[in-house]
Amino acid sequence: MVYLDHAATSSPKAPGVALAVADALGTSIANANRASHRSAIAASMTLYRTRRRAAALLGAADSDRVIFTSGTTLALNMVILGTLRPGDGVLVSPLEHNAVMRPLQRLAQCASIRIDRFRCAPDGSVDLADYRARLAAKPALVVCTACSNVTGVMLPWPELAALARAAGVRFCLDAAQVLGTMPLSVTDTPVDFLCASGHKGLLGPTGTGLLYVAPDVELDAVICGGTGSDSASETQPAAYPDHLESGTLNLAGIAGLGAALEFIAATGPAAVARRLDTLTAAAHAALSAISGITVHSPANAHGVLSFTHAQLSPSALTREFDRHDIAVRCGLHCAPAAHQTIGTYPDGTVRFSFGWFTTEDEIGNAITVLRSIVCGCD
Repeated sequence: MVYLDHAATSSPKAPGVALAVADALGTSIANANRASHRSAIAASMTLYRTRRRAAALLGAADSDRVIFTSGTTLALNMVILGTLRPGDGVLVSPLEHNAVMRPLQRLAQCASIRIDRFRCAPDGSVDLADYRARLAAKPALVVCTACSNVTGVMLPWPELAALARAAGVRFCLDAAQVLGTMPLSVTDTPVDFLCASGHKGLLGPTGTGLLYVAPDVELDAVICGGTGSDSASETQPAAYPDHLESGTLNLAGIAGLGAALEFIAATGPAAVARRLDTLTAAAHAALSAISGITVHSPANAHGVLSFTHAQLSPSALTREFDRHDIAVRCGLHCAPAAHQTIGTYPDGTVRFSFGWFTTEDEIGNAITVLRSIVCGCD
């Protein structure tokens, strides 16, 4: 199969991931941080090593501020539900995923929070005057995607984060589409929260993710329970990471994530970024040359391209790709507001998305198939 759906989840995974998962299931079967026997200590060391590797990738000085989650969705919910209070305002981009918008819409219904959106063009350029004006209204939180999962457009999140910090507003970065695929430092960029998946650009297992909380920020725990620490108290521990890590963690998945992080560190996010951007630019040029195809992503998109055909629906195109054993995704990609922004709502687009292991030949094959699909429509 030609796999071009890396924005949903990466395939194949990094070398060593499957072995690390199997080893954790086979040997380190105890619950981490819950006992002093050998198996529990081994499990705790797995968490420690993976947390340290994640902190190094993020440029975080304190690895205890890196929290393991089941993915970006849980991390975003933890930030949104742990930060916003009844009547608060929240500022978002018009390109956000439903992992952001659905918890916000629930809070709008049950806690009367106010959702505001700053102006952003389809190419990702932000009206900074509008952004500053909306920041002046003192929302409690800004939530912004680093890279659209629909178009691959990069938002100027370092500048947006800096402006939010200057205005005294918390800033949460949805890094699901960029962590592991480009250099990123929480030391260089003043984000208060960063949420990411382990199974996308990090090339790790599904069911894994990360939440980074800046050292000068406190986040209310929305999930409370056993942590293995301070067991004499019935109140949630204040110390990180236990404050935000209740219950039994996905040890096997985290072991696999550790192997993936080791691979990403050895490969280098800058090298991954160069490869993805080269593949994406070449695919953009090839798609743009096909009669009837409209590419809705900019030429400098990062790893993701969305397109439509003048006559064939996205679902019809995707069915034809599937017949040729090419995995792509069609529809709204869990981001209806992004499609409204680029003018492809409600039918959506076909999406190609690339990863470290994508080859030029695979993309060439997909382009050839697309030409054959649309040739009868001219």
